[in-house]
Amino acid sequence: MILLIKKATPACFLERYRERERERLCQIIQLRINERILKKEAEK
Repeated sequence: MILLIKKATPACFLERYRERERERLCQIIQLRINERILKKEAEK
């Protein structure tokens, strides 16, 4: 990991990091939505 960070420019590294964070946030949001849907289905 350290070698890759040194080779990559900070800007590129930040962009990749932000993309990963966005993907994580999207996954968390999708999981929460799925949980709500499952709860509604279970209540019926």
